[in-house]
Amino acid sequence: STPCYYTAPVAAGGDKSSAKGIIAYTDVWGFQSRIHSLCDWLAMNGNFHIICVDCFRGETKDDHPDMVAWFRSVPYDPVVAKDTELCAEYLKDKLGCGSIGAIGFCWGAWAIAKAFQAGASINGAVAFHPSFKVERLAFGGDDIKLMQGMDSVLLLPGSNDPDYTKPESSEFQVLKDKGSKSIEFPDVLHGWMTRGDRTDPKID
Repeated sequence: STPCYYTAPVAAGGDKSSAKGIIAYTDVWGFQSRIHSLCDWLAMNGNFHIICVDCFRGETKDDHPDMVAWFRSVPYDPVVAKDTELCAEYLKDKLGCGSIGAIGFCWGAWAIAKAFQAGASINGAVAFHPSFKVERLAFGGDDIKLMQGMDSVLLLPGSNDPDYTKPESSEFQVLKDKGSKSIEFPDVLHGWMTRGDRTDPKID
């Protein structure tokens, strides 16, 4: 089974007939971060059907001292690919979504990039504090080329995220030339969106 969290736009006062869907991919903390409340907010303000998928099946970084080995146990194919396929089918067939986007946090950005690489039905994506380096560290691949294979994407790196994800980097220009965008948040650190201290005005 695929553990998911679903938020309907009608639950937040939106239009239940919305034809827009989003697949959300977690960071290494799975459902233990504030990702559910972020999905709720997005459903309310963007009028989306949102399915947040937990590809880690309830496990988090805390359960795995060797994080690289853990990443290897959750490869794109078949684990993430199957989860993505099931979520997309539900959004299309059960909820009538004609357009599907994706949001990802940290590891979730890698999952989205792999989905683009595999030809998944994703029309666009937003990646917060992206960790494409999973591709290199866990699977021996090229993380920069993986990022550059995306399309219609908005990257939102923090100050200590890899330079190649930032708007002025030469590596990002390949994406920029295809219409994608990167906005750096220089006053916050990696992970701020899902785990940052909300008493800090820079985050809240």
